[in-house]
Amino acid sequence: MEKIFHMVDIGIALLSGLFIISFLIFYGFLERLSIFLLGIHCCYFIMKHRKWSVQYVVTLIIAFVVGIISMTWWNIYTFTGQVSQSTDIQQEKGKNTAVLLVMKGEPEYYDISLLLEKMDRTNKFSTSIKKIKDLYQYKRAYEISGASQYNTRAESLYNKLAELLNSDYDLFLSFMDSPPYYEYLSQDIFLHTKYEKVIIVPLFLTESTDYAKIIENSNERIQQMGQSNLRYTQPLWSSDKLVRSMIQETERHIKGYGSNNLGIILMSNNHGIKKDLEVTNASLRQEMLFMENIKRQMIKRGYEERKIKFVGSYLPNKSLSDAMEELQQYGVGEICIVSISDFIDNILNVAHVEKKIKEMDEEKGYNVVYIKGWGDTNLLVEELENRIRLLKVEE
Repeated sequence: MEKIFHMVDIGIALLSGLFIISFLIFYGFLERLSIFLLGIHCCYFIMKHRKWSVQYVVTLIIAFVVGIISMTWWNIYTFTGQVSQSTDIQQEKGKNTAVLLVMKGEPEYYDISLLLEKMDRTNKFSTSIKKIKDLYQYKRAYEISGASQYNTRAESLYNKLAELLNSDYDLFLSFMDSPPYYEYLSQDIFLHTKYEKVIIVPLFLTESTDYAKIIENSNERIQQMGQSNLRYTQPLWSSDKLVRSMIQETERHIKGYGSNNLGIILMSNNHGIKKDLEVTNASLRQEMLFMENIKRQMIKRGYEERKIKFVGSYLPNKSLSDAMEELQQYGVGEICIVSISDFIDNILNVAHVEKKIKEMDEEKGYNVVYIKGWGDTNLLVEELENRIRLLKVEE
């Protein structure tokens, strides 16, 4: 009888491992059920504390870990590869120029399959654990912010650009991390259509690893198919129009604020990637030049230099809290946070910033405005149109 109870305890410990993973990555009913059952399991083991021994505890821990590993592998293999890769290209095109707009993208709502699709597919246990950790972070971010506006705003920018480009262009929208995927849409354009020219427009600020990946992928496809009439636009870090656009957006949001009481934080969410140090260093330098350009133009417009701060993982001010505390020393009560790395912040960054804003507001009573990126402004759209038309003229 004692062995039977011992096996029951092992089974409950194993199930606890399963429920821990379920709690970390699932929403709604499964999350609440996991919390409820974990509570019951904890009470069960506490009531049996008199039977605890070193061997008993070690056995339970092993069973618990086995449960975690089993549930981790099951979730990854169940939800990976469940995303449809179909595209909207249904017929061959003629003499028009294909323009493929490429952005990062992300799911509008928390979707395990879509999120796993963009994560590292290396079959290592450490990678699998990291995926669970990343899924939990995404789940918390979606809980805080509700839904991602990235793809919706991307479609707005796409529609504005399509209106400016004439009938000689066929414009397509694609993403790296959500459907329609750039990898598959570009493949369909190169294989199943007869475009004389193709222009790739990666919407990135700098020569980041994502930008380099897009260019490398496109060049490989062209070489495989024996085509050569491919062009791609450069990153936007040197664009004066984008700088003007960001300053205009900042001034629109802070209209009515007193300049003497105002602090501005230019925030990067570029954390760099160690795998390609050369590209990463170039990207960080370009981002710094872009922020310096914005700051220089703001100073010309009357903003105080000491009240304009930079925040980034590679900068002295690594956190918003550091920058806000530094601005507080200058008597600042109103703060404008401007994210500069993308046309709109991803859900993780939005959730992080909104959480910090709430904390600082409760502690210090700051009045904070958060500008979540470049936005789909007319100046940005005009810059993209000019770059596309210039590439066609050069051909």
